[in-house]
Amino acid sequence: MRTTERDDDPDDTGATRARLLFTVPSLYGAVLQRTFAAQERLADALRRSFPKQLDEIEAATIVGAFVGGGIAAVRAAADRGEPLTPALMGAIRLVAENFR
Repeated sequence: MRTTERDDDPDDTGATRARLLFTVPSLYGAVLQRTFAAQERLADALRRSFPKQLDEIEAATIVGAFVGGGIAAVRAAADRGEPLTPALMGAIRLVAENFR
């Protein structure tokens, strides 16, 4: 899902798009497939970037925490009709603080 500054506008369609992605089964399935594929690529890149510090499981855990946290925050914000970008950025900050 693409976020823009317009997602902060309560009249924007960002929350509606997010709700559709999470409630229409065919869209949800496509989102999950793309998300899992992207997570695998990101985890592999992270592990290759830090081969002495991270193994496959650790890299996948870090990526999963960021992606999962972001998705959960966007979904919760969309359900409440709140702006998506602040929710996503808050999730990223929360996860990042716990990986320091």
